[in-house]
Amino acid sequence: ATLFVNQLPYSATKEDIAEHFAAAASTSAEDLAASVRMLLRNGEFAGSAFVDMADDERQQAGLLLDQSEILCSSGVRRRINVRVAVSQASIGAGISGAPAIASKQPPTLSSNGASGSRVDDMLARAIARGDVQEGDVDERAMVFLQSVPPEVATNAIGEFAALAAGGGGDG
Repeated sequence: ATLFVNQLPYSATKEDIAEHFAAAASTSAEDLAASVRMLLRNGEFAGSAFVDMADDERQQAGLLLDQSEILCSSGVRRRINVRVAVSQASIGAGISGAPAIASKQPPTLSSNGASGSRVDDMLARAIARGDVQEGDVDERAMVFLQSVPPEVATNAIGEFAALAAGGGGDG
């Protein structure tokens, strides 16, 4: 029962994330820290992590932290997104071994999600502006972009651009 957490400050540590999810996991932050896997890009924290919960009940408790504000030991506060992490096979995306992000909706697009062609258009404009390069957005990111409202997809593309540029500050 794994959670995918994003929008984390780049200054967040395993311990900060574990502290935020410890009550939901019904364990101490120290014990939960071993279950936090931080995603790195070029050796630096990319603002996303996986948190392994002991069972479905604790996973559901963790999902209640969606849109909660994490306070990091650095003093940075930020509202985070929390979703269920599922295997690519279970959503049919076809990337072996790579975890995927599941929206709170079923894997099919909701009426609120950005359509594939709309996401393609957004990415094409970002590429034309030089904000991102074609390889900056992988299939997992596309699944996510197509599962969220267009304004969220637009913001996420902006964050991809900041990551690609080596920017994307803590705030």
